[in-house]
Amino acid sequence: MLAIDSDTPAAPEGVHQDGFDHVCVCGVSHENLEGGEMLVYEHKQAEPCFKMEIKAGIFPLINDRQVWHNATPMNK
Repeated sequence: MLAIDSDTPAAPEGVHQDGFDHVCVCGVSHENLEGGEMLVYEHKQAEPCFKMEIKAGIFPLINDRQVWHNATPMNK
């Protein structure tokens, strides 16, 4: 994901599941960027139960059948 403008959505669809057993989010580069924090939810209407800043070399793996996920907007 490239933050072109302020408040670039990391997941335009919002809180979602991708339809797989598991999803891995790969942090490749995190330079001159704020936001993009991964958010995990117990269900679609819940508050986040887990938050994690994704930086280069970080690979969180989530069970896509049991939880929902999203990310905060990114700003350059």
